[in-house]
Amino acid sequence: HPETMIAWYDAQAITGVADGDALALWPDMSGNGRDATQDDDPYKPVYVADAGNGLPAVRFDTDWLEAVFSADGLELPFTVFVVHKVTSDTMGNQNIIDGGSAGSRFRLGYNPPGEPLFATFQNWPPALDADIPIVTPMPDFSVITALYNEPGATSALRVDGEEVASSERMASYLLVDITIGSRTSRDRQWLFGDIAEMIFYDSALADEEMAAVESYLADKYGFGLAP
Repeated sequence: HPETMIAWYDAQAITGVADGDALALWPDMSGNGRDATQDDDPYKPVYVADAGNGLPAVRFDTDWLEAVFSADGLELPFTVFVVHKVTSDTMGNQNIIDGGSAGSRFRLGYNPPGEPLFATFQNWPPALDADIPIVTPMPDFSVITALYNEPGATSALRVDGEEVASSERMASYLLVDITIGSRTSRDRQWLFGDIAEMIFYDSALADEEMAAVESYLADKYGFGLAP
């Protein structure tokens, strides 16, 4: 669905940096100009040349990137794929992507009911929480897929191709901008881990379409999908 792709971040497309360098810009490969950036040196994530399967990633640790999607806001539905690995369980929430505020917000990441972490996404309110714990540090990359559907339609959370939560009770939302690797307040709930690739579509992809993207990502990054 290239016609509905609204942003695409692939660490292989990052240029001008070497392994261990601070990263100021992650280019959007969709052609829509939604680059993810960080201007402040202390808060720049790090480029890792080989984060797994011989492929690069962006490493986050109390830092973040920001991307503006639309000044007027993009309406639901949209579908998001994130290839990532968590390297440390901080015993607190870890945000892969966060957008908006408490009144109109979406969040994709991990919640700790103690230990270990559990996959979650929120289109406030409510939250979709998976009951499948993860082990940290993750030995391999994993893909989280989030389908943010229109109110009344089914939204879903998938981990490595398996649907782990779904609901029809999601709130309306306008996608304006996102913070990658942190809460939007940028003062807590950081991701401690790597992101290798993120793909955003402004449509509700069907199950077979999500499965095709997940299969492509699993083959590329060398991790297995749920049977």
